[in-house]
Amino acid sequence: MIKTFAIKDDDTELQQLNYELNNSSGLNRTEVFLKRRIKLCFVIFQFVKWAIFEWIAKHLDKDKFDVTFILLFNGKSPLVDPLSKMSIPFYEVQYAGNKHRKKAGFEIFSIYRKIKPDIVHTHFQPADISGLIAAWFSRIPVRIHTRHHAGPYPLPHKFRSYKRFDKLNKFFSTHIVAISSLVKKVLEEEGVSQKKIRLVYHGFDIKQFDNVSESRINELRKQYIPEDAGPIIGFVSRYQAWKGLSYSIPAFKKILKDFPNAFLILANAWGPDSEMVKKLLSEIPSDRYVEIKYEEDVYALFKLFNVFVHTPIEAHYESFGQVYIEALIAGVPSVCTKSGIALEYAKHKENAYLVDHQNEEQIVEGIKELLENIPLQQKIRTNGRKIVESSFDVKRMMNSFEELYLSVVPTAHKS
Repeated sequence: MIKTFAIKDDDTELQQLNYELNNSSGLNRTEVFLKRRIKLCFVIFQFVKWAIFEWIAKHLDKDKFDVTFILLFNGKSPLVDPLSKMSIPFYEVQYAGNKHRKKAGFEIFSIYRKIKPDIVHTHFQPADISGLIAAWFSRIPVRIHTRHHAGPYPLPHKFRSYKRFDKLNKFFSTHIVAISSLVKKVLEEEGVSQKKIRLVYHGFDIKQFDNVSESRINELRKQYIPEDAGPIIGFVSRYQAWKGLSYSIPAFKKILKDFPNAFLILANAWGPDSEMVKKLLSEIPSDRYVEIKYEEDVYALFKLFNVFVHTPIEAHYESFGQVYIEALIAGVPSVCTKSGIALEYAKHKENAYLVDHQNEEQIVEGIKELLENIPLQQKIRTNGRKIVESSFDVKRMMNSFEELYLSVVPTAHKS
């Protein structure tokens, strides 16, 4: 069953629409003249709230783009309420696993026939497979998918069928967005032409982190942290072995020897390796940590941390790792390994405290130094902020996306 939200009027005429391409692409100033708004359709599978999609919906230039969303979800998508508040049209397609893949594809095909998009942009595997194949059969000229994973990953995290899905996605896409240089490199190693790949970093709404009130922080503090606890060490990571929890949790246990009132927050606390994590946590006093499966106010959550720790066990396991950037924006000094986006920005004792992969003792040393060395904390905060403002602001991301869409728009829409 397809649920719909009221669709706005089509084909708003525009006159000589100027567009300046993002200078990060290396292209000269270009003017694109459109006969009408470009019909852009996002197809998204999203099993938890992810603010980046809301920011894309909010900041995309509505004078240039007539935007529609197709949301795959088993129940009510987390994007339904935000899109409704923004009066952005959307369709809901029920999806509860591979058994619904074919049915979802036919429903998406029927939506395409109705809205006739010029560009389809898909996110995450279920949406990629169903959305791209339906777009190919619908003869939609521009079919884009964002590659959200790098790899190779240890089995069974990425099962073999992912490789088959990746091949299909690459075949049916006209363009692929890589979210980091690592993902771009992986795509090239898989044989994808450089002309087909566009590098677009995740962007973040910095104001959301800057405008966190003390009342919001105190509310979370009362909810999660005992009165006598501190310093606060934060992990924001699903329970997956490759995230490095088998090194970072024992490291926290050792921190308690020097900081007996230290307190560990484990957020996003769920995943396939929960049993392993529970065993590790059983060696820590139960009043020295809290597990948070989901906290919507991630902006206030990061403000609770004195030190943030994120230590994936290999460089290629994180495709991006937005928690790296969220810690920078929140001004929380980090102990981390270089993986995903950290490969591109992280410098030891400049904007992070870097440790080797799979090194528990270095994690302990890093946490202790950051807790005790106030000048180093401030240096990391200051340098981290500069990186975020120069490379990971939401406006920069939107400029890159709009540049992509305008550069590949069918020539029939250009005068």
